[in-house]
Amino acid sequence: MTSDSPLKTGTIGGNPGTTVLIVEDDFANKYLCEALLRDAGFRVTSVSNCTEAKRILRRFRFSVVLLDLGLPDGDGMELLPELRPSQAALIMTVRGEPEQRARGLRSGAVDYIVKPFHPDELIWRVERARVYPDPRRLGTADHILWRGFALHPEHREFHAPGGGVIRLTAGETEILGRLLRRNTVVAREVLADAVSSGYGSGRSVSVLVSRLRRKLRATTGFEHIEILAIQGSGYHIQWTGSQ
Repeated sequence: MTSDSPLKTGTIGGNPGTTVLIVEDDFANKYLCEALLRDAGFRVTSVSNCTEAKRILRRFRFSVVLLDLGLPDGDGMELLPELRPSQAALIMTVRGEPEQRARGLRSGAVDYIVKPFHPDELIWRVERARVYPDPRRLGTADHILWRGFALHPEHREFHAPGGGVIRLTAGETEILGRLLRRNTVVAREVLADAVSSGYGSGRSVSVLVSRLRRKLRATTGFEHIEILAIQGSGYHIQWTGSQ
């Protein structure tokens, strides 16, 4: 185990006081992550397996846990229940399949980074993870999960399993939220009432849906989400990618 003493408060770089635990058995990758994060001002501790990680997680508090999945003594996913609600888990793995990403996010991770990655991406994702809304701390009114995607109405953001983010207007957020919650055909009248109730948008439902479609198609990670118009009924959201 290598450590910058997670009990002490850091004052270097742009991330003072932010502690990171790296759980990674590949020496080269662990060393690279340690160096990059230390240079960015984080205080870093690293371990190589689930057993060491569980031991140190019970003793110390970390802001972010950078977690590999394929560890010598188990699946890193089993460490997620060990984390406190104040700790953000960022999964780091070569397993980039959508099913794996969705599984990790459903289990409580706040983000997912696939190896190999660019150094700047690692730093950016760790910085974002420490302020990301933790799904374990949010009630059902605060976020909506759908096929690994997460809509955060309070922040007006729609997050993809791979880390992409679409920023929405108030009206777009309300429309998308209704479609995701129902996961079936939602009547146009229901959507119109939702938009006109408290969101102050004069836009018609069709205009808001058109804007949502453009954002989904133009943003990496969201291309396989479609909002279908059902003649005489309303709208339905569906996934068109592989299952």
